[in-house]
Amino acid sequence: MIVRRNQRTAGGFQRRDWYERISALILLAVLCCALVACGSASFEELASDLDLLQVPDEWRLAATLTNGPGGDIECVPNLDSATCPQLTRYYVASGLPEDVYGQGEQMLIDAAFAIEPFPRGPCDLPGGVATCATYAAAGNQRVLLQVFPSDYDLTHVQIADPDGPIVSISIWREEEES
Repeated sequence: MIVRRNQRTAGGFQRRDWYERISALILLAVLCCALVACGSASFEELASDLDLLQVPDEWRLAATLTNGPGGDIECVPNLDSATCPQLTRYYVASGLPEDVYGQGEQMLIDAAFAIEPFPRGPCDLPGGVATCATYAAAGNQRVLLQVFPSDYDLTHVQIADPDGPIVSISIWREEEES
């Protein structure tokens, strides 16, 4: 005999609603853990990853920005963006943006990152964005290297009177596939 929700049976009402609601809540809790907490890198771990890069001595650290739970910009890991959580460091460099980009690219290559060049070329980007940029990957680590002109208006960070190109290095981790 098939019992439908809240159907009267010989023994009285069959209440399966309660069990279904509890099961749904347990499933929701497990999914929240998987989406938010499980497998996400902490800001400290991302900072340690960036500390391994041999940043050129001429670059001056100007600001650090965190994206993620409890960060400067809030986002939900694996839900809002594949790059959440993320840590970005901003440096002020000296020289031409193309030369500064070359230093940054070499820094990533020296740290065993594989460069993933943009189809148009790293310094042939459309107006309104970074002068030069590239993605790089090493294992599950991803980096976005960008070089902006000194007068570029960075939305989320204030750098007082930069006297050269602004370098942005963002790092995040992709989930490892099992």
